[in-house]
Amino acid sequence: MQETTLARAKASHPRGLRRFLHTENPFYLISCGLIIYGIQLAALQEGDLLHRSLLMSGWTAFYAVLMSVVVVGIVRLAGVWQDARTVFLIIPLALIASSTGYDEWALQSRAGACLMATIGMGLSVLLGEFVLRACRLRLPMTYRVTYYAMLGVFFAAAPVFAESVRQRQQDLSGWSGLIFSSAIAVTLLGLVPGIRRRNLGLRHHGSPWRFPLYPLSLFFVLVVVAIIRAHAVWMAFAFKGGPIQFEAMLIWPLAVSALVLLSSWDLYRKKDREKPATYLAMLLTPLLVVLAIPSAGETAMPLGQSLPWIFGSARTMTMVSVVMLYGFWWINGIQGARHALAIGVFAIPFWGDLPQVFAAWGVQRWMCIASASLLAIVLYWRNLTAELRESLLAVAASGLLGWCLRHRHVDPAFNVFVSLSVLTMAWMLVGGRHKTYWAAWLRRLSAALTVVLCVAIATMGYRGELPTLPSAAILLGVAATLMAYRRWVRRRSWLQIATVPLLLSLILVGRLATDRGYDKRINWPVSMGAISMVAGMGVTLSKVERVRARCVSRKRKTRYRKGL
Repeated sequence: MQETTLARAKASHPRGLRRFLHTENPFYLISCGLIIYGIQLAALQEGDLLHRSLLMSGWTAFYAVLMSVVVVGIVRLAGVWQDARTVFLIIPLALIASSTGYDEWALQSRAGACLMATIGMGLSVLLGEFVLRACRLRLPMTYRVTYYAMLGVFFAAAPVFAESVRQRQQDLSGWSGLIFSSAIAVTLLGLVPGIRRRNLGLRHHGSPWRFPLYPLSLFFVLVVVAIIRAHAVWMAFAFKGGPIQFEAMLIWPLAVSALVLLSSWDLYRKKDREKPATYLAMLLTPLLVVLAIPSAGETAMPLGQSLPWIFGSARTMTMVSVVMLYGFWWINGIQGARHALAIGVFAIPFWGDLPQVFAAWGVQRWMCIASASLLAIVLYWRNLTAELRESLLAVAASGLLGWCLRHRHVDPAFNVFVSLSVLTMAWMLVGGRHKTYWAAWLRRLSAALTVVLCVAIATMGYRGELPTLPSAAILLGVAATLMAYRRWVRRRSWLQIATVPLLLSLILVGRLATDRGYDKRINWPVSMGAISMVAGMGVTLSKVERVRARCVSRKRKTRYRKGL
């Protein structure tokens, strides 16, 4: 008996295609597509442009009114909310189709297009309020204002961009598609307060749907339609022939707004583990750069010289938006956003293109890299140790000195030599003041730079590019400075570093003596004998017990350590 009851229950529910048609009921949506397409075909057969626009906009608006009455009947009389869900989405689709019906008429009559846009917008507000009140639905003002604002952008697009075409403002008409998608993106940000408060005000909204299905599914559909409409606006008011292709950059403003909305879901929670949506938005943000990859930073939209002049390229625009998003999250205290912000700032000079307006002001790419470095230092300044701060300031000071010498038209080789010398001395001072691991590496880097600079001086002095005697004097001064530095830092290996400039100075002195013929006047056997005698006396003195004891006691007091 029980098996028979279960079999009857299963037989009462359709399966497969029948179940899909019964539960989802896609016929309303199919009807919407066919009717709007049929209205467009009928409008194209009209010869008069005014009649064509009135037919397209008027019949689609009438269809929106009809579907509003239908959805009220489905909800209030039949109570079938599952079918009403599709009809609710058809009404704004029909209104948007009505806003596209007078694109051509707007190019001829400004007053007529404005009148049709005003009537369409007024009808949209009336239908929206009628449906909400008749179906006894409660929708907070945040969502309603955002919905009407998005529809207002749809209705205002044709009159605004048609006027730019009539006034021959090519820059404005060329940016029409991107301006339209940006306007939709700005209005979409009106959902932030509602999403931030979650379902506050939607707990008893009068429908069986839960948040966020109600009402965010409506705005998702509007965003998809806005992408298609942005392409249509570009084709209607800025297309100048050529192959028809979709511009990925039209998605860019809407994608930025979508990431902001996604992060606002849990951005203001206290604990980081309670912010999965925010961290998901942070992971998806670098994908904005992909929108500029297919066109290699260029765009098929007729933007003229404004894109390279103001922004440089589409790649620069996307990278700037990535940096701004990470900066927004860093200001809100999201962990990890600061590191992503620093990486993004460094990536802009390498990935993006320098705007022509900056080039006209004398700005170069290396200046952008230097500015990014300074900004990164500012971001991490509080977390840096004292020696790191001082070393970075030394790098900035040496770079500034090199930039000043470059504008003084100083020889580039001398400029590099002076900058590296200042950087080496600064790092030696910083490494001597501190006893940390990074300070030891600064001393090692300073030693390497010192050896390189000494070899460069000796090479130029030996070749005759620099005066030999001053070069030898400079090397002797460097050796004396290194010996004094050795005594300050109490490190033994600086003695080996000091021998490098000393030997190089002796080589230069020998070269000078050879050039001037002094080597022929010296009795070399007597000279070498005197040197050997001095060496022998030194060895003998080292064997004296008093001297040895004094040296041992002095060594214990000084306590020189190994290494640099």
